[in-house]
Parts: sequence; C-alpha cells; structure tokens
Amino acid sequence: MDASKGIVHRDVKPHNILVGAQGEAKVSDLGMAVTTEEQELGRCGTPPYMAPEVWDDKHSGKAADVYAFGVLLYELLSGKLVLRGLTNTIIMAKVL
Repeated sequence: MDASKGIVHRDVKPHNILVGAQGEAKVSDLGMAVTTEEQELGRCGTPPYMAPEVWDDKHSGKAADVYAFGVLLYELLSGKLVLRGLTNTIIMAKVL
C-alpha cells in the first residue's frame, strides 16, 4: 500500500497486515495490487472493507485503500466491524 510509488493494494484488511518482532507493520498479499496507471474497473477486495466506489464498479484508487484502512482502524480500536451482513448484498446495501 505505497501510494507514493503508485501502487494501490485493493485488499487492505487485518489478515493482510503483518506485525514484526519489533512492532513494525507490513502490508502483505499484493495479489490484487495494481499501479495507479493500470487501474481496472470491477469489484475486488473483501466486502466489509470495500469502499463505495468499488461496489459501484468505478475506479478504485488510493482513496479506496484509505477507506479500507479506516475500517481496519475502527475494527482494531473497537473490536468489531463497522458493517456486518449475512451476505455480500446486505453489506453492499449498507455501504451504498
């Protein structure tokens, strides 16, 4: 998730954040990452962490990673997800 280098992760979530022995955090699983020049349309990511523009099949750039990181921080501080749903359709309806 290094936007300064033009990389958009597109799947920021707790399972993709690794914490080292010294407490440093590193983002892993770059399987969906793209450069900002090669942005693709379409939904990708993990539903509770997906930004509204991702659900709307619009370009998912740096802002979508920031949204997902905000959801991740909320979960870290509160111990619960911002949005819960039995299905992806229910989660999408809550986001939009």
